[in-house]
Amino acid sequence: MDGLKIINDTLGHQRGDAVLSKTAAILQAPFRSGDIVARIGGDEFAIVLPRAEEAIVENARLRILQALRRENRELEDLRLSVSFGYVTARKPGATISELVKAADDAMYIQKSAESGETRQGIVKSLLATLEVRDHMTVEHAERLQRLADTFGRLVNLSDREKDDLLMLTLLHDIGKIGVPDNVLFKPGPLSAEERCLMQKHSEIGYRIAASTPELTTIARYVLLHHERWDGDGYPQKLTGKKIPLVCRMLTILDAYDAMISNRPYRPGMSKDEAVLELQRCAGSQFDPDLVELFIEHVLKEV
Repeated sequence: MDGLKIINDTLGHQRGDAVLSKTAAILQAPFRSGDIVARIGGDEFAIVLPRAEEAIVENARLRILQALRRENRELEDLRLSVSFGYVTARKPGATISELVKAADDAMYIQKSAESGETRQGIVKSLLATLEVRDHMTVEHAERLQRLADTFGRLVNLSDREKDDLLMLTLLHDIGKIGVPDNVLFKPGPLSAEERCLMQKHSEIGYRIAASTPELTTIARYVLLHHERWDGDGYPQKLTGKKIPLVCRMLTILDAYDAMISNRPYRPGMSKDEAVLELQRCAGSQFDPDLVELFIEHVLKEV
């Protein structure tokens, strides 16, 4: 089962247990009474089909995939995903250990072949989960993508850095999945305790990205996207160019879009007002050279 750790880390083990139960029910459905369907690890299942030809096994796999697709059409915020590998014992004397290893190897070959699709699926699932909680956050991420595309080109980022920046604009706030609703949606100023809970979203987001092989390249950036040029950010209080370049860029993009966007407790600023605020905070909150580039070039192209 793909993504169980993410569910447990963000939505809690009770939700993870519910998803496990749903997955188990889907896995059991295609099989005969004499077959064995068992959970053998935190997110691993084994199915044993005595005296079954390979065609029977493949047919069962296809039926499970169809059931997963039907279930995913019904779900608003989670995408059930299972990776398969199977083997048929064709000769007497094959040990259980040999068969399990062969099936396991086949599963990892499948995961490797579908890594790009898996990454897209995980991102879509995470964004869908975030959208259910805060529709405005997803719209915010989409606007950031447009700005980041231009900014990345003007800063001459490498292809890898540009990909990381674009992915970061989508997922930098994913840790907000783990922030309580009464804090995330509070219309007024946060108390010191509530602010501490809100700031935890960087660490929650880091754990989500770090536990997802397809997202590990941006995990550190998710952790550090609220650092400030003057060292007064969080969680590590880094200063200046010790902060990764893509994080320094995102901080400017994020602040600009937040300032011009309407909030329940205030209307958005005009573009000119937001520019003045960026200039005022250059050298304290923001990298001053990047602020100048953003104002002089990026905003003129979008």
